Amino acid sequence: STSNPQPKLQLSTKRNRVYCFVPFIWTPSALKAYHAIEATWGKRCDTLRFFIDPIIGDEKVGFYNMTEPSGVVAARETANLTLPDDVVILHSISRPWHVCSGGNMK
Repeated sequence: STSNPQPKLQLSTKRNRVYCFVPFIWTPSALKAYHAIEATWGKRCDTLRFFIDPIIGDEKVGFYNMTEPSGVVAARETANLTLPDDVVILHSISRPWHVCSGGNMK
């Protein structure tokens, strides 16, 4: 009798890679959430990146445009806002969050 050989199961020795993409609004009040994400499920990511629009800050510390060198300096020196290496600025965003309000958030 002829037997059909079973296909061999080939297990990969490479482990899955997880890239975590976190949309984020960079304000002083959100920094606690940033650290919580890093400390909890962010540990499960091989690569963790926080994607932000170029305008950071809030009404209390002011708004800073991180696409302009003067904005980067002002954010650091005036509001003590610096961006860690895991933050990616989406420079081409066309409608930053800081200009959105109840009626025009569509």
